[in-house]
Amino acid sequence: MSTRPLSFRARLAFAYSGILVVVLALFGAGLYLLVRDQMLRHHDGELSETAAAVGSVLAQHEDCAQLTTAQVQELNRYSKLVLFHSAGGHPDVFYRSPDLASVPGARELAAKPQLLEEKPGFRTFVEDGDHVRVYSVPYRSRAGRRGVIRVMERMGDVELPLRNLRLGLLL
Repeated sequence: MSTRPLSFRARLAFAYSGILVVVLALFGAGLYLLVRDQMLRHHDGELSETAAAVGSVLAQHEDCAQLTTAQVQELNRYSKLVLFHSAGGHPDVFYRSPDLASVPGARELAAKPQLLEEKPGFRTFVEDGDHVRVYSVPYRSRAGRRGVIRVMERMGDVELPLRNLRLGLLL
């Protein structure tokens, strides 16, 4: 039993359908990446502004090994913040925000091994099912002590819309 070859119209319809699927997939992927990038930039801007403000608080005194009461009060205004400095070549936490416990897995994130990075950078960690955006920026005190300012924020308001967008694009 032999099958009849597809007609020219049928082959043309399949070809156009395939091209349309590829174009729609590329459009959907591009749209998703654009929306994701814009949402992350919004969070990243806030995190980098907070880190810059914290850096200016730390620059008020020559060394950050002993924070003054005024510095601690100023730092307490910024939420979800961890400050490290190098103690004998190993990172040592010298300040944690009081509300850091509201971020899932914050203590574990605060103690990640990449503490004394040379370049500022953003990372997204998944802890206990929650996405947490972390911005780490190195600094050097006037006394020469190396350290890292690490600011973190939950990204629940980013992940839910992105999940809905993925579902909508797939449908």
